[in-house]
Amino acid sequence: MYFLGRFEHTIDAKGRLTIPSNYRGMLPGGIFITSWVDGNLKAFPYDVYEKAAAEITAKSVIDFESRAFSNYFFENTVQLDFDSAGRILIPANLKKTAGIETSVVISGAGKTFDIWSPERWAQNTSTFSDPATLAKRWNNLDIRF
Repeated sequence: MYFLGRFEHTIDAKGRLTIPSNYRGMLPGGIFITSWVDGNLKAFPYDVYEKAAAEITAKSVIDFESRAFSNYFFENTVQLDFDSAGRILIPANLKKTAGIETSVVISGAGKTFDIWSPERWAQNTSTFSDPATLAKRWNNLDIRF
C-alpha cells in the first residue's frame, strides 16, 4: 500500500479539504497531519504515525535536539477524522505554517502523503525537471530493481 500520484484540490469556504478517495481507503484508523521539514504538511496513516511517534519518543529527553524536535513534532500534529464527504478540517496554525490558503497540491510519498501550497510545491519540485539532475539523484540513491 503506497500513496501515489499528485492531485490539485481547493479548500472550501468552511476550510475543508477533500482527500482523494483512493487515499481515504488506505486510512482506516484516521489521519495524522503534522508540519513537515520541507515547509509542507505530512499526512500519516495511523500505523505509520505510531511507528514514527515511537521512534521519536524513544530518543533521549536529555539531548536538546531530540527534545526540541519531539516537542515540535507533537505540538504541530493533529489527528483528524473524515466527514461524510471525505473532507478534513486542517487547523489554521498548520495551514499558516505551510503557506496554504485556498488551493493545495496533494502528492503521494509512499507510506505517507504531502499537502503543499502550490507555490511551495512548484519550488520544491523545480529541480526535478532537469533530466541530468534527476539521473544523478537516482544514481546517488543506488536503487536497483
